[in-house]
Amino acid sequence: MPEAQLILAYVVIYLSKAPKSRAVPNAMGKAKEAVYEFPNEAVPLHLRNAPTKLMKKIGYAKDYTWGENYVGPKTALPFLPAKLVGRKFYEK
Repeated sequence: MPEAQLILAYVVIYLSKAPKSRAVPNAMGKAKEAVYEFPNEAVPLHLRNAPTKLMKKIGYAKDYTWGENYVGPKTALPFLPAKLVGRKFYEK
């Protein structure tokens, strides 16, 4: 605890002096709206875990890399469900 007090004081002062913005609350609101608008959209197959051979055969985790230097799809595959691709949630 004594070691954390100084760090926490720095964080509090830094955040209190930092410029404020509505960007994050607005982005959260847009994300929540998307969840209510499309409640049953599936996670893209290439982002799903593939612990079994059947799941790999179906396409789970296809072109997904997990290495020391990189984690994610090998190509420019979307991270959002098909109906949400192209939506922008966070804007500066």
